[in-house]
Amino acid sequence: MSEYWVFGGSKPLGVALREALSADSKVVSFSRSKADLEGDNHESVTIDFSNTAQLREVIRNRLPSEGPLGVVFCQRYRNEGGEGELESIKAGLDVELAPVITLLEEFD
Repeated sequence: MSEYWVFGGSKPLGVALREALSADSKVVSFSRSKADLEGDNHESVTIDFSNTAQLREVIRNRLPSEGPLGVVFCQRYRNEGGEGELESIKAGLDVELAPVITLLEEFD
């Protein structure tokens, strides 16, 4: 069975993607909070994307031999405040998205 990974799969967009993809594939949801799952084709992995060591270990342990068929990012934007909007968006991408992409490339 093919496998998809959804990063940020516990919120509405991630839930909708999981439901659509799980009709004929396994879906692994990576998120900061545990995802509510229904059905046999879902798995939830709770992880802090800013913890690179934890992220590397989880990806290494979860990676199927043929790799996931697809990877979807639908993390929500987290404005920490105290910064300009552009700087805040950049910081969020650096913390939440860049390490994930770098780590996935490491296993390519």
